[in-house]
Amino acid sequence: MAPTTTTTTVTPTTTIVLPSTGSSDGIPSQMLLVLGIGGLLVLFTRRRLDVRD
Repeated sequence: MAPTTTTTTVTPTTTIVLPSTGSSDGIPSQMLLVLGIGGLLVLFTRRRLDVRD
């Protein structure tokens, strides 16, 4: 029961801090970073697939 309480207490603090650093739309900076990294991964995978073909 202890670990569950720690996770619940950590989540609200992060969600409150992220929006303040995020854009005016309220999108957290981490979400943008994740999307950016995901996009790069997709581009790299596509390039690798194109080279294989």
